Amino acid sequence: MLPDLPWKTYDRVICIPSYDEYEYLPTVLDDVTTLQHKPLVMIHNNCRVNSPKNVLQNNQQLHTWLLSYQSTSDGHYHLIEYNGIDVLLIDYSHPPRLFASTEGVGLARHELGELACLLVQQKIVTHPWMWCTDGDVRLPENYLDLPNQQEGVELMGYVHAPAPLELSLYEIGLRYYTMGLQWADSPVAFPTIGSCIVIHTRTFEKIYGFPKRQAAEDFYLLNKAVKVAPVHYSNTKTLTIRGRPSDRVPFGTGQGMNTIAEANLQHFLYHPHIFTVLKEWIQVLRSASDDTLIEELATIVPDYPYFKKLQKVMRQKCPESQRIRRRFVFFDCFQTMRWVHHLRDNHWPSIPIEEALRGASFIDLQCPIEKPSISNLAQWSEAQSAMYQHEKQCRAITFQL
Repeated sequence: MLPDLPWKTYDRVICIPSYDEYEYLPTVLDDVTTLQHKPLVMIHNNCRVNSPKNVLQNNQQLHTWLLSYQSTSDGHYHLIEYNGIDVLLIDYSHPPRLFASTEGVGLARHELGELACLLVQQKIVTHPWMWCTDGDVRLPENYLDLPNQQEGVELMGYVHAPAPLELSLYEIGLRYYTMGLQWADSPVAFPTIGSCIVIHTRTFEKIYGFPKRQAAEDFYLLNKAVKVAPVHYSNTKTLTIRGRPSDRVPFGTGQGMNTIAEANLQHFLYHPHIFTVLKEWIQVLRSASDDTLIEELATIVPDYPYFKKLQKVMRQKCPESQRIRRRFVFFDCFQTMRWVHHLRDNHWPSIPIEEALRGASFIDLQCPIEKPSISNLAQWSEAQSAMYQHEKQCRAITFQL
């Protein structure tokens, strides 16, 4: 049921979970005011019952600042007029609506998505897409351009800026993995960054929304979405994500920055040979008969721990037209990551970032690659930019299992 508020009609809706974002989120709203379309911006301002005092104070600052503008309230919903756009503030920063200690951004994104679907059903929002992002981004001018597809997901490109050295290294690692998957011809070779997702409400409903997790909700949403609808990786839109250390989720960019900084800028990437083996594995998945599939895969990775699960899938009745597809529905984003981790842990350990980049046949950086240190910050910033441009050439791809 919708809150009782003076709704207008909007042609777009933007969904932003907010946790410790007061220093950043106002800039996002200012970006929205400059866009051609004037959407409804929904902000889910949330804390956990065990959030530290500084986060509670930060969320309160955002709450107070937003409500300093003209607003109408219904319970914990506040519709705010902000410099020509409407902002819906959803308050989960005060008792009794604090999140449990095990809840976080996944639940916030899911609740935003459910509300967006309801607004579309009620024709308050006229286009059935929701733009899912975060409070630490800068939006491009074409951010609200409609995806060129009937449903599914559009993923925008990303770049972290400004980027201290540890963030440049982390971003390079993200692209390295995506580019390795693309080179291996994986059907799920796209980034899984929650700031960059635009999803159709029909697709959102088909997959029952975001997983209500403290982290990786974006990864698991996309893992479900690609099985029911196209996931298009756009090469015409790029978000800027402002890098900052963070402990709001158990892993991810903020934690990755912290880990790299604490390790004196040592950063390890998957051994490039893993992607060579993956390329062989995927070729077999695409070409082998059902009778020989397991045997052929076992010649590549004999100790793959999920052969029994794959055999169970293969025993199920399946139309001939779906025979190859069902293999990749099994060998999805999650199973691919498990496979890569198995080879890392048992065969090809991760190696320093500079060695991985020099040894990867799927990357050609025309710049020096040395061990990261403060003295070669400019070199790694150049590498970050080169990796972005290299990956951009591989975008404009649509994935669907």
